[in-house]
Amino acid sequence: MRGTLCYVAPEYGGCGFLMEKADIYSFGVLILVIVSGRRPLHVLASPMKLEKANLISWSRHLAHVGNILELVDERLKYDYNKEQASMCINLALTCLQKSQN
Repeated sequence: MRGTLCYVAPEYGGCGFLMEKADIYSFGVLILVIVSGRRPLHVLASPMKLEKANLISWSRHLAHVGNILELVDERLKYDYNKEQASMCINLALTCLQKSQN
């Protein structure tokens, strides 16, 4: 097994082997990284922004509260297609769902 830890499906840590859907999980993380312009785990997050330190948890939280567009890279300054951004984020969140095996 090779790869960056933050991109590997959590099932790998639990059972020690990769499931068939591990690549899908990694693809979801990659989409979030591209859309947000952030690393999956931001170790230098300030104490006031710890909720944003873990990109996957933060994205799930924003989806739960109905504000997924907050994930979009703020450097774009709202100059992006909101519908396309929503589609990308929802695709990523679908990829990040826990395995039902």
